[in-house]
Amino acid sequence: MAQFKPFSKNGQYVHKFDYRGSIGGILSLDAKSGGRWLASGGMYGLEIWDTEDGSQVKWPEKVWQSTRGAVTSVLWVDAQDAKDHALFVGTAKGRLALYASEQYAGKTRFCELFIANLLLAEPSEILDMSFDRESNRLALCVRSGLVVLLRYNHEFHQIDVLHYISFREQGQTVVPKCVAFGAYASNSNERDMTVFSLYGGDIGNAIVVGSHIVIDEPTVGAVLYDGRRKCVAAFKVAATKKMRPRGLAASENGRFIVSASDGGIAFVFDRESTGTQPFDELHVDEGDWVQTIATSTVGGVPTIFVAKSRADLDGDSLISVWQRRPHIVTEAQMEHVLGSLRIVWEYMKIAAIILLVFGAGQYVSELYFPRAG
Repeated sequence: MAQFKPFSKNGQYVHKFDYRGSIGGILSLDAKSGGRWLASGGMYGLEIWDTEDGSQVKWPEKVWQSTRGAVTSVLWVDAQDAKDHALFVGTAKGRLALYASEQYAGKTRFCELFIANLLLAEPSEILDMSFDRESNRLALCVRSGLVVLLRYNHEFHQIDVLHYISFREQGQTVVPKCVAFGAYASNSNERDMTVFSLYGGDIGNAIVVGSHIVIDEPTVGAVLYDGRRKCVAAFKVAATKKMRPRGLAASENGRFIVSASDGGIAFVFDRESTGTQPFDELHVDEGDWVQTIATSTVGGVPTIFVAKSRADLDGDSLISVWQRRPHIVTEAQMEHVLGSLRIVWEYMKIAAIILLVFGAGQYVSELYFPRAG
């Protein structure tokens, strides 16, 4: 049987290479601002990749899963005036770890600064994290129905608990799946943190893109809402196996929305398009789960990371790296442009002749025969 070769359906992206690790199905991905570092969390721990050369700079510790649980959330933080790279790691057993970069023998490495047991009620899995750079606040979504709000002191690499926000007292089972700071929340004039919750599976994932939000609705796909909660567009992504949360990410300053799937394909949608058909489809596998994605800009090129997320991968992990193909003008398109330029040039010549005929007399008289007095 021939080996499957990844491909882009519409040719808008190029499959560059794959990162192959040893942490099993990937549950969380996050790319550092600027694109240099990529963190991946899986069933068997944490890995950090250098996107400049594809090397692995942090590998999983042997004791990780048994004592801390699978890595369910990873988040790079850009604290104000911070001189190092900081990465928060959340686990299935409610542990929160912090890693920071340091230089050693001329190379960058990441060291664990602390691992905290937040003493959360079961189930204590940390589902998502978000960081507000202006206030240095870190928010955690916990499966038991809690949002934990912390303050991060980047100078001393310390965290302090500010609030435990419980949704269990609302009289219904609410699982806070995603949390975000930013413009969308601030525009409400009521709160500056927005929590997206799993109400019976209606929301799989959510991201804030400017003043809009994108929600993964398992029965539909990626649905775009404006700040007034009005549906703007519904980008369909079919569930071929089971309805599970699909990863979402924004690319190129929010123009493109990337949705994961359970069928080996990452779908790219153009918000500026008048239609809802995919701008491109990135075929990573013949049909495996690829529910985890991230986006960044690497070397100035928009980049999409798509990871296999199936739980029973026996320790192997794969992250597929795709980059935007430079726009190539075809011969037909070039001929069309040249033809349009020729027409414009002819009109310019006609306009110039008209100007000379009707404007020359006045121009010459004013130049050589100024009025007396």
